[in-house]
Amino acid sequence: GDRGLRVIDVSSPAAPREVGALDTPGAANGVFLAGDTAYVANQDQGLRVIDVSSPAAPLNLGALDSPGAAAGVFVVGTTAYVADGDRGLRVTDVSNPAAPRDLGALDTPGYAGSVFVVGSTAYVADGIRGLRVIDVSTPAAPREIGALDTPGSANGVFLAGDTAYVADGDRGLRVIDVSSPAAPRE
Repeated sequence: GDRGLRVIDVSSPAAPREVGALDTPGAANGVFLAGDTAYVANQDQGLRVIDVSSPAAPLNLGALDSPGAAAGVFVVGTTAYVADGDRGLRVTDVSNPAAPRDLGALDTPGYAGSVFVVGSTAYVADGIRGLRVIDVSTPAAPREIGALDTPGSANGVFLAGDTAYVADGDRGLRVIDVSSPAAPRE
C-alpha cells in the first residue's frame, strides 16, 4: 500500500520480521520477484523496478508510469505484464531496468487487477468482467482469445497446468478449465 515495498524474513514462519523497505511513490499493490529484482505494480505510478540483492537496503532501479492504476505484475524473462486497472493489460520491456519501455497494451473491458502468464498466454482477472485470456505472442499487439464472465468480481488469478484459480470477490474461489484458452469453462 502507501508504505511501498516491505522485505520480510520468513525463515521462521512463526516469527516473520521485516528486514528492509523502500517507500515508493503511490501505493504498492502487487509484487513479482525475479532473481534479485522486485517488480512492483505501484498504482497511479505504474511499474517500479527495484534491486533487492541487499534485502536490508532495496534500491530503486527504474520506473515506467502507466495510464491506469497498476494493480498486479507478472514477469517472464525481460518482459513485465502489468494489470493496469481500468486500462487493461500493459506489456513492458524490462531488459534495461533503469529504463523500462512500453511494448504494447490491450484495454480489457473490466478492471485488470491481476495477471498470470504461461508461455504466450496471459490470464487477467478483470473485475466484474471475469477472466480474460490474452494472446501475448506479439507483444506490440496483444489480443483477447477467450473469456469467462465469473459471477463475482475477479481480482486474483493463479494457474496450475490447465486450471485457473480465480479469486472472485464475494463469490469466493472459481476453478476454471483453460485447456482450451478460447473457451474457458468453470
